[in-house]
Amino acid sequence: MRKKLETGLSYFDLIKSSNEEYLNKKKMVISDCDGVLTDGTSLYDQDKKSLKVYGAYDSEMIKFLKTQGWEFMFVSKDLLGFDITSKRINDLNCHIVEADEVLRDELVKNHVNAGYTVLFVGDSLTDIRSMSDATYAACTKNAPEIVYEYTDYTSKNKGGHGGFGEILLWIHNTLK
Repeated sequence: MRKKLETGLSYFDLIKSSNEEYLNKKKMVISDCDGVLTDGTSLYDQDKKSLKVYGAYDSEMIKFLKTQGWEFMFVSKDLLGFDITSKRINDLNCHIVEADEVLRDELVKNHVNAGYTVLFVGDSLTDIRSMSDATYAACTKNAPEIVYEYTDYTSKNKGGHGGFGEILLWIHNTLK
């Protein structure tokens, strides 16, 4: 039988936490962009890299987790597409940093050392370093299978197709 919500409620009303310890804890998602927020496709016109494909479900979960005290930092080393990525991250009211794998790992370590619960989300071999130092690690389904071995969770959906939002729902339900 199909579930129905009570009138006036949303799914997010059902899953929000009332656990004060969880709500007050410092929590940070540090995530790669391409292949996680996007499907990894970059479209080029004759002059430059001009388009990337993003999923809609992810922004819904970002907005919800912010109400639960989560902070977000996105990292990208795609300098040719950084303006496109920055626009999307700014639309989400989140912070973005140009960061190679060494700086990503430093950001993860610094936040863990500052008392944050850190979820690192990636999709590539170079993300394994940061995954190893994060409190929790996750990847989208489109990551190489070897990356799965270094994560606590691998999404059933690919990046750009709800994988990131699925990971956010997983971490919230795991910790709430």
